[in-house]
Amino acid sequence: CGTSVVQDAAVCGVSYVQDAASCGSSTVKDAAKCGEDITKSCKWSRRRSFGELKCDFKKSAKSCTVANKCNVAKKCPIANECDVASTFSSCLGEVLGSVSGTGKEFLAIVRD
Repeated sequence: CGTSVVQDAAVCGVSYVQDAASCGSSTVKDAAKCGEDITKSCKWSRRRSFGELKCDFKKSAKSCTVANKCNVAKKCPIANECDVASTFSSCLGEVLGSVSGTGKEFLAIVRD
């Protein structure tokens, strides 16, 4: 009867994957995953009569889109269902229907 390839968690098991197509994606703000931006924040202060420009340089995490992780059903081959006789006499009847000549006469004796 052959086999067919199926994708079924109950039959084949699952794999834990990180894949946007299967699991979707999320936007994260993470320096390790997305890198860093150096930002500059400047303020003008008037402590003295002429004023002073003060700048603060900071590293901040960038935002980016990353694939989510999830369980995905594996693919595996399974046997196809066949139309076969369930009893000996019905099985013998199927064999008898496919045989001709002397073999058919012999099987008819066995069946009876």
